[in-house]
Amino acid sequence: MASTAPAGSTAPTHELDGGPAASVYPAIRCGECHVKMYDEWELSRHAQANRTALFRRMRKQANSPTCNRCHSPLEALVGADDLAAREGVSCETCHRMHEVRADPAGAGFELRREHDVKFGPLCDAKAPYFHKTECKPFFEQAELCGSCHLWEMPTANGTIPVYTEYADWKASGYKSRPCQQCHMPGDTAKVAESEEERPNVPNHSFLGRERSLAGTGIEISARVQGTGATITVDATLTNKKAGHHLPAGMSGRQLILRVRAIDDDGKEIARKERIFERRLVDDRGRPVPFYEATRLDTDTRIGPKAKREEKLELKVPTAAKLLIALYRRAMGPEVARRVGGPAPEEVLVLESETALREPAAKGARPGLPRVVRIKP
Repeated sequence: MASTAPAGSTAPTHELDGGPAASVYPAIRCGECHVKMYDEWELSRHAQANRTALFRRMRKQANSPTCNRCHSPLEALVGADDLAAREGVSCETCHRMHEVRADPAGAGFELRREHDVKFGPLCDAKAPYFHKTECKPFFEQAELCGSCHLWEMPTANGTIPVYTEYADWKASGYKSRPCQQCHMPGDTAKVAESEEERPNVPNHSFLGRERSLAGTGIEISARVQGTGATITVDATLTNKKAGHHLPAGMSGRQLILRVRAIDDDGKEIARKERIFERRLVDDRGRPVPFYEATRLDTDTRIGPKAKREEKLELKVPTAAKLLIALYRRAMGPEVARRVGGPAPEEVLVLESETALREPAAKGARPGLPRVVRIKP
Protein backbone atom coordinates (compact mmCIF):
# COMPACT_ATOMS: atom_id res chain seq x y z
CA MET A 1 0.00 0.00 0.00
CA ALA A 2 1.59 3.26 -1.10
CA SER A 3 1.60 6.40 1.03
CA THR A 4 2.01 9.98 -0.11
CA ALA A 5 1.59 13.45 1.42
CA PRO A 6 -0.16 16.44 -0.18
CA ALA A 7 1.80 19.62 -0.75
CA GLY A 8 2.06 21.74 2.37
CA SER A 9 0.93 18.90 4.65
CA THR A 10 2.70 16.42 6.89
CA ALA A 11 -0.37 14.19 7.21
CA PRO A 12 -0.09 10.98 5.17
CA THR A 13 -2.67 9.99 2.58
CA HIS A 14 -3.06 6.46 1.33
CA GLU A 15 -4.03 4.52 -1.75
CA LEU A 16 -6.95 2.28 -0.79
CA ASP A 17 -8.33 -0.68 -2.73
CA GLY A 18 -5.78 -0.02 -5.44
CA GLY A 19 -7.12 3.44 -6.24
CA PRO A 20 -5.15 6.70 -6.09
CA ALA A 21 -5.85 9.32 -3.44
CA ALA A 22 -8.00 12.02 -5.03
CA SER A 23 -7.91 15.75 -4.46
CA VAL A 24 -9.97 17.23 -1.64
CA TYR A 25 -11.59 20.54 -2.56
CA PRO A 26 -12.84 23.56 -0.60
CA ALA A 27 -16.61 23.98 -0.60
CA ILE A 28 -16.66 26.91 -3.00
CA ARG A 29 -15.37 24.58 -5.71
CA CYS A 30 -18.33 22.26 -5.09
CA GLY A 31 -20.57 25.34 -5.19
CA GLU A 32 -19.68 25.97 -8.83
CA CYS A 33 -22.11 23.17 -9.74
CA HIS A 34 -24.12 22.63 -6.55
CA VAL A 35 -25.22 26.23 -6.06
CA LYS A 36 -28.26 25.65 -3.84
CA MET A 37 -26.40 23.37 -1.45
CA TYR A 38 -23.40 25.67 -1.19
CA ASP A 39 -25.49 28.79 -0.52
CA GLU A 40 -27.36 27.00 2.29
CA TRP A 41 -24.28 25.35 3.78
CA GLU A 42 -22.24 28.56 3.78
CA LEU A 43 -24.55 30.11 6.41
CA SER A 44 -24.83 26.93 8.47
CA ARG A 45 -23.29 26.04 11.79
CA HIS A 46 -21.51 23.15 10.10
CA ALA A 47 -19.54 25.66 8.04
CA GLN A 48 -18.44 27.36 11.28
CA ALA A 49 -17.75 24.16 13.20
CA ASN A 50 -14.05 24.89 13.75
CA ARG A 51 -14.00 28.66 13.28
CA THR A 52 -16.04 30.32 16.01
CA ALA A 53 -14.18 32.18 18.74
CA LEU A 54 -15.95 30.07 21.37
CA PHE A 55 -14.84 26.80 19.79
CA ARG A 56 -11.27 27.98 19.45
CA ARG A 57 -11.05 29.04 23.08
CA MET A 58 -12.53 25.75 24.27
CA ARG A 59 -10.36 23.71 21.90
CA LYS A 60 -7.23 25.42 23.21
CA GLN A 61 -8.20 24.85 26.84
CA ALA A 62 -9.24 21.24 26.28
CA ASN A 63 -5.85 20.58 24.63
CA SER A 64 -7.15 17.40 23.04
CA PRO A 65 -7.34 16.26 19.41
CA THR A 66 -10.71 14.65 20.19
CA CYS A 67 -12.57 17.83 19.22
CA ASN A 68 -11.04 17.84 15.73
CA ARG A 69 -12.45 14.42 14.85
CA CYS A 70 -15.88 15.99 14.31
CA HIS A 71 -15.13 19.73 14.11
CA SER A 72 -12.24 19.42 11.60
CA PRO A 73 -12.64 15.92 10.20
CA LEU A 74 -10.73 16.53 6.96
CA GLU A 75 -7.51 17.15 8.85
CA ALA A 76 -7.04 13.39 9.03
CA LEU A 77 -6.99 13.25 5.23
CA VAL A 78 -5.15 16.39 4.15
CA GLY A 79 -3.59 18.00 7.21
CA ALA A 80 -4.58 21.05 9.26
CA ASP A 81 -3.15 23.62 6.83
CA ASP A 82 -5.24 22.54 3.85
CA LEU A 83 -7.94 25.03 2.82
CA ALA A 84 -10.66 22.36 2.80
CA ALA A 85 -9.71 21.18 6.30
CA ARG A 86 -10.07 24.72 7.64
CA GLU A 87 -13.74 24.81 6.60
CA GLY A 88 -15.15 22.70 9.41
CA VAL A 89 -17.81 20.21 8.35
CA SER A 90 -17.94 20.80 4.61
CA CYS A 91 -19.17 19.09 1.44
CA GLU A 92 -16.11 16.84 1.31
CA THR A 93 -16.67 15.73 4.90
CA CYS A 94 -20.14 14.26 4.50
CA HIS A 95 -19.89 13.18 0.88
CA ARG A 96 -16.72 11.21 1.48
CA MET A 97 -18.36 9.18 4.25
CA HIS A 98 -18.27 5.53 3.28
CA GLU A 99 -19.53 4.05 6.54
CA VAL A 100 -21.23 5.55 9.59
CA ARG A 101 -22.31 4.39 13.02
CA ALA A 102 -23.74 6.12 16.08
CA ASP A 103 -21.12 5.41 18.71
CA PRO A 104 -20.87 7.01 22.18
CA ALA A 105 -17.11 7.13 21.58
CA GLY A 106 -17.81 9.75 18.88
CA ALA A 107 -16.67 10.29 15.29
CA GLY A 108 -18.27 7.07 14.11
CA PHE A 109 -17.55 7.51 10.42
CA GLU A 110 -15.04 6.44 7.82
CA LEU A 111 -13.91 8.87 5.13
CA ARG A 112 -12.76 7.46 1.78
CA ARG A 113 -10.55 9.31 -0.63
CA GLU A 114 -9.77 6.88 -3.41
CA HIS A 115 -11.06 7.22 -6.98
CA ASP A 116 -12.69 10.60 -6.19
CA VAL A 117 -16.07 9.03 -5.44
CA LYS A 118 -18.72 11.25 -3.79
CA PHE A 119 -21.33 9.39 -1.74
CA GLY A 120 -24.93 10.57 -1.33
CA PRO A 121 -28.59 9.52 -1.17
CA LEU A 122 -29.40 9.57 -4.92
CA CYS A 123 -29.01 6.23 -6.62
CA ASP A 124 -30.01 7.63 -10.03
CA ALA A 125 -27.47 10.46 -9.96
CA LYS A 126 -25.41 10.76 -13.12
CA ALA A 127 -21.70 11.08 -12.53
CA PRO A 128 -20.34 14.34 -14.01
CA TYR A 129 -16.90 14.74 -15.52
CA PHE A 130 -15.58 16.09 -12.21
CA HIS A 131 -16.19 13.11 -9.90
CA LYS A 132 -17.88 9.73 -9.63
CA THR A 133 -21.03 9.11 -7.56
CA GLU A 134 -22.28 6.25 -5.41
CA CYS A 135 -25.44 6.07 -3.29
CA LYS A 136 -25.49 5.06 0.36
CA PRO A 137 -28.78 4.40 2.24
CA PHE A 138 -27.40 5.90 5.45
CA PHE A 139 -27.68 9.42 3.98
CA GLU A 140 -31.38 9.19 4.82
CA GLN A 141 -30.85 7.58 8.22
CA ALA A 142 -30.30 9.17 11.63
CA GLU A 143 -27.05 7.25 12.12
CA LEU A 144 -25.38 9.66 9.69
CA CYS A 145 -26.03 12.53 12.11
CA GLY A 146 -25.44 10.33 15.14
CA SER A 147 -21.89 9.65 14.01
CA CYS A 148 -21.03 13.05 15.52
CA HIS A 149 -24.10 14.12 17.48
CA LEU A 150 -23.48 11.44 20.08
CA TRP A 151 -20.47 11.60 22.35
CA GLU A 152 -19.78 10.58 25.92
CA MET A 153 -16.53 11.82 27.42
CA PRO A 154 -14.42 9.17 29.14
CA THR A 155 -13.47 9.90 32.76
CA ALA A 156 -11.83 7.95 35.58
CA ASN A 157 -15.29 6.96 36.83
CA GLY A 158 -17.03 6.14 33.55
CA THR A 159 -18.37 8.54 30.95
CA ILE A 160 -20.17 11.89 30.95
CA PRO A 161 -22.78 12.68 28.25
CA VAL A 162 -21.73 15.75 26.27
CA TYR A 163 -23.68 15.40 23.00
CA THR A 164 -26.90 13.40 23.26
CA GLU A 165 -29.14 14.41 20.33
CA TYR A 166 -29.00 10.96 18.70
CA ALA A 167 -29.66 9.11 21.97
CA ASP A 168 -32.51 11.54 22.78
CA TRP A 169 -34.08 10.93 19.38
CA LYS A 170 -33.68 7.15 19.55
CA ALA A 171 -35.54 7.07 22.88
CA SER A 172 -38.28 9.44 21.67
CA GLY A 173 -41.62 9.01 19.95
CA TYR A 174 -40.05 10.37 16.76
CA LYS A 175 -37.96 7.30 16.03
CA SER A 176 -39.76 6.70 12.73
CA ARG A 177 -38.67 10.17 11.55
CA PRO A 178 -34.91 10.47 11.07
CA CYS A 179 -33.12 13.75 11.71
CA GLN A 180 -33.07 14.61 8.00
CA GLN A 181 -36.87 14.94 7.76
CA CYS A 182 -36.81 18.04 9.99
CA HIS A 183 -33.28 19.35 9.50
CA MET A 184 -32.91 18.67 5.75
CA PRO A 185 -36.43 18.83 4.24
CA GLY A 186 -36.68 18.40 0.49
CA ASP A 187 -37.15 21.22 -2.02
CA THR A 188 -37.84 21.15 -5.74
CA ALA A 189 -34.49 22.22 -7.13
CA LYS A 190 -31.49 21.29 -9.23
CA VAL A 191 -28.98 18.92 -7.69
CA ALA A 192 -26.41 20.36 -10.10
CA GLU A 193 -26.64 23.27 -12.50
CA SER A 194 -26.37 20.96 -15.51
CA GLU A 195 -29.46 18.98 -14.46
CA GLU A 196 -33.22 19.49 -14.49
CA GLU A 197 -35.09 20.25 -11.29
CA ARG A 198 -36.26 17.32 -9.24
CA PRO A 199 -38.32 17.01 -6.04
CA ASN A 200 -36.98 16.33 -2.55
CA VAL A 201 -33.54 17.89 -2.91
CA PRO A 202 -32.32 18.15 0.71
CA ASN A 203 -31.90 21.55 2.34
CA HIS A 204 -28.32 22.05 3.52
CA SER A 205 -28.76 24.76 6.13
CA PHE A 206 -29.47 21.95 8.65
CA LEU A 207 -32.04 24.24 10.29
CA GLY A 208 -35.00 23.31 8.12
CA ARG A 209 -36.61 25.20 5.29
CA GLU A 210 -35.97 28.96 5.65
CA ARG A 211 -34.04 28.16 8.85
CA SER A 212 -37.34 27.42 10.59
CA LEU A 213 -35.55 25.45 13.35
CA ALA A 214 -33.36 28.38 14.36
CA GLY A 215 -35.56 29.06 17.41
CA THR A 216 -36.89 26.18 19.47
CA GLY A 217 -39.82 23.80 19.39
CA ILE A 218 -41.05 25.09 22.74
CA GLU A 219 -44.56 26.44 23.32
CA ILE A 220 -45.62 28.19 26.53
CA SER A 221 -49.00 28.39 28.21
CA ALA A 222 -49.13 30.58 31.31
CA ARG A 223 -51.96 31.33 33.77
CA VAL A 224 -51.46 34.73 35.36
CA GLN A 225 -53.22 35.31 38.69
CA GLY A 226 -52.97 38.04 41.31
CA THR A 227 -54.21 39.25 44.67
CA GLY A 228 -52.88 42.50 46.04
CA ALA A 229 -49.18 42.87 45.32
CA THR A 230 -48.66 39.15 44.61
CA ILE A 231 -48.64 37.99 41.02
CA THR A 232 -48.38 34.25 40.31
CA VAL A 233 -47.47 32.83 36.92
CA ASP A 234 -48.15 29.11 36.43
CA ALA A 235 -46.25 28.32 33.24
CA THR A 236 -46.29 25.10 31.22
CA LEU A 237 -43.50 24.65 28.68
CA THR A 238 -44.05 21.95 26.06
CA ASN A 239 -41.48 20.56 23.65
CA LYS A 240 -43.93 20.36 20.76
CA LYS A 241 -41.71 19.88 17.73
CA ALA A 242 -38.17 18.72 18.51
CA GLY A 243 -37.31 15.03 18.33
CA HIS A 244 -34.62 15.55 20.97
CA HIS A 245 -34.26 17.34 24.31
CA LEU A 246 -34.15 21.13 24.42
CA PRO A 247 -31.82 22.88 24.66
CA ALA A 248 -29.93 20.68 22.22
CA GLY A 249 -26.23 20.47 21.48
CA MET A 250 -23.26 20.72 23.79
CA SER A 251 -23.82 20.34 27.52
CA GLY A 252 -24.08 23.73 29.22
CA ARG A 253 -26.43 25.32 26.70
CA GLN A 254 -29.38 26.97 28.40
CA LEU A 255 -32.99 27.95 27.91
CA ILE A 256 -34.23 30.61 30.34
CA LEU A 257 -37.87 31.18 31.22
CA ARG A 258 -37.95 34.74 32.56
CA VAL A 259 -40.88 36.70 33.98
CA ARG A 260 -40.44 40.44 34.57
CA ALA A 261 -42.66 43.30 35.74
CA ILE A 262 -41.91 46.73 34.22
CA ASP A 263 -43.47 49.90 35.62
CA ASP A 264 -44.79 52.89 33.62
CA ASP A 265 -41.33 54.48 33.64
CA GLY A 266 -39.73 51.40 32.09
CA LYS A 267 -38.06 50.32 35.33
CA GLU A 268 -37.91 46.63 36.21
CA ILE A 269 -39.60 46.14 39.58
CA ALA A 270 -39.64 42.33 39.79
CA ARG A 271 -38.03 39.34 38.09
CA LYS A 272 -38.09 35.56 38.43
CA GLU A 273 -36.62 32.92 36.14
CA ARG A 274 -36.01 29.21 35.62
CA ILE A 275 -33.09 27.70 33.72
CA PHE A 276 -33.20 24.47 31.71
CA GLU A 277 -29.85 22.79 30.97
CA ARG A 278 -27.64 19.73 31.27
CA ARG A 279 -25.27 20.87 33.99
CA LEU A 280 -21.79 19.38 34.33
CA VAL A 281 -19.67 20.09 37.41
CA ASP A 282 -16.20 19.47 38.81
CA ASP A 283 -15.27 17.74 42.07
CA ARG A 284 -16.22 20.87 44.02
CA GLY A 285 -19.68 21.03 42.44
CA ARG A 286 -18.88 24.09 40.34
CA PRO A 287 -20.38 24.42 36.81
CA VAL A 288 -17.53 23.93 34.34
CA PRO A 289 -16.99 23.28 30.62
CA PHE A 290 -17.26 19.61 29.75
CA TYR A 291 -13.51 18.99 29.52
CA GLU A 292 -13.11 20.01 33.19
CA ALA A 293 -16.16 18.09 34.42
CA THR A 294 -16.08 15.01 36.61
CA ARG A 295 -19.82 14.28 36.75
CA LEU A 296 -23.29 15.17 35.54
CA ASP A 297 -25.02 17.26 38.21
CA THR A 298 -28.55 17.83 36.89
CA ASP A 299 -30.43 17.54 33.61
CA THR A 300 -33.47 19.83 33.46
CA ARG A 301 -33.81 19.90 29.69
CA ILE A 302 -37.26 19.32 28.20
CA GLY A 303 -37.61 16.04 26.33
CA PRO A 304 -39.53 15.33 23.11
CA LYS A 305 -43.30 15.89 23.62
CA ALA A 306 -42.62 16.49 27.33
CA LYS A 307 -44.13 19.23 29.51
CA ARG A 308 -42.49 21.21 32.29
CA GLU A 309 -44.58 23.10 34.82
CA GLU A 310 -43.13 26.05 36.72
CA LYS A 311 -44.66 28.41 39.28
CA LEU A 312 -43.13 31.89 39.55
CA GLU A 313 -44.29 34.43 42.12
CA LEU A 314 -43.52 38.15 41.96
CA LYS A 315 -44.31 41.18 44.13
CA VAL A 316 -45.87 43.85 41.90
CA PRO A 317 -47.63 46.51 44.03
CA THR A 318 -48.45 48.87 41.14
CA ALA A 319 -49.72 48.84 37.59
CA ALA A 320 -47.10 47.30 35.30
CA LYS A 321 -46.34 45.33 32.17
CA LEU A 322 -45.74 41.63 32.75
CA LEU A 323 -43.30 40.14 30.26
CA ILE A 324 -43.12 36.36 29.92
CA ALA A 325 -40.17 35.38 27.74
CA LEU A 326 -37.95 32.47 26.71
CA TYR A 327 -34.26 33.08 25.95
CA ARG A 328 -31.42 30.83 24.87
CA ARG A 329 -27.68 31.15 25.39
CA ALA A 330 -24.66 29.06 24.48
CA MET A 331 -23.63 28.53 28.11
CA GLY A 332 -24.21 29.83 31.60
CA PRO A 333 -22.23 32.81 32.96
CA GLU A 334 -20.18 30.66 35.38
CA VAL A 335 -18.98 28.37 32.61
CA ALA A 336 -18.38 31.31 30.27
CA ARG A 337 -16.08 32.93 32.82
CA ARG A 338 -13.97 29.78 32.95
CA VAL A 339 -13.83 29.58 29.15
CA GLY A 340 -12.95 33.29 28.85
CA GLY A 341 -14.14 35.83 26.35
CA PRO A 342 -17.32 37.92 26.47
CA ALA A 343 -20.41 37.07 28.48
CA PRO A 344 -22.73 34.70 26.60
CA GLU A 345 -25.29 36.44 24.40
CA GLU A 346 -28.93 35.96 25.31
CA VAL A 347 -31.15 35.41 22.28
CA LEU A 348 -34.87 36.10 22.65
CA VAL A 349 -36.92 33.16 21.39
CA LEU A 350 -40.48 33.87 22.58
CA GLU A 351 -42.14 36.76 24.42
CA SER A 352 -45.60 37.92 25.47
CA GLU A 353 -46.77 41.09 27.25
CA THR A 354 -49.69 41.33 29.68
CA ALA A 355 -50.96 44.54 31.28
CA LEU A 356 -51.33 44.44 35.07
CA ARG A 357 -53.74 46.97 36.52
CA GLU A 358 -53.62 48.47 40.01
CA PRO A 359 -54.97 46.18 42.74
CA ALA A 360 -58.56 46.93 43.73
CA ALA A 361 -59.46 48.12 47.24
CA LYS A 362 -60.01 44.56 48.53
CA GLY A 363 -56.87 43.22 46.92
CA ALA A 364 -58.38 41.75 43.76
CA ARG A 365 -56.40 42.35 40.55
CA PRO A 366 -58.77 43.51 37.80
CA GLY A 367 -58.46 41.53 34.56
CA LEU A 368 -56.99 38.45 36.22
CA PRO A 369 -56.78 35.50 36.03
CA ARG A 370 -55.69 35.41 32.40
CA VAL A 371 -54.22 32.65 30.23
CA VAL A 372 -51.38 33.59 27.91
CA ARG A 373 -50.23 31.28 25.10
CA ILE A 374 -46.93 31.84 23.32
CA LYS A 375 -45.98 29.91 20.18
CA PRO A 376 -42.94 30.09 17.89
